Amino acid sequence: MSLSSEADNILEPILLALQSQLQIMLIGHAVNVYLKGSAEMTSWGRTKKGLKKLFEGPPVQEAINYARIRSASMVTKIDE
Repeated sequence: MSLSSEADNILEPILLALQSQLQIMLIGHAVNVYLKGSAEMTSWGRTKKGLKKLFEGPPVQEAINYARIRSASMVTKIDE
């Protein structure tokens, strides 16, 4: 048995046990980044004359759905 396969045998049950917690953490971080970015765009988005620029982005629910799907994909492909 190689060192790599021994490591896989040890890590696989740990990753399986933590998968849902990792997914929740990744979703939370993705949503947090989106919300902070939206707030920064609102406060920093000004023209040279000081007028607010209007930025259009996805509604928050769409961002949450994207984060949920993307983080789930990242967690299930963690070995890759």
